[in-house]
Amino acid sequence: MSEDSPAVASAASGSVGTFSAGPLRAEINDGRVRVSYSGVEIVREIDAPIRDAGWRTLPVIETSAEVRETEGGFRYLRRFGTSDGGLAGELEVEAFGTDRGAELAARLTLSAVADMDVNRAG
Repeated sequence: MSEDSPAVASAASGSVGTFSAGPLRAEINDGRVRVSYSGVEIVREIDAPIRDAGWRTLPVIETSAEVRETEGGFRYLRRFGTSDGGLAGELEVEAFGTDRGAELAARLTLSAVADMDVNRAG
């Protein structure tokens, strides 16, 4: 893999795959990220559930999902919106690793597109 043409995996929905950054491994399946370090699960799930006023989980529509492998790691970017059109979101997970360790960062950005009642998001 060269820096000029990193490997990219994308999917409109569903499983994306497993990616590594040193001893860290991330399994990406249906927009959810599960993370292990040296074979030990350290994060069960990174996701962005949206709860409405009645605490029901709103269905989301994934608009894009992409993993870009980088030198020593990867960057996962998922864009989505709620089925009622009230929120637009972007979930980004980045990891970098060496044989001595790894770093993991997750960012969630939600934007209100319309008025809506939400009890919890993210």
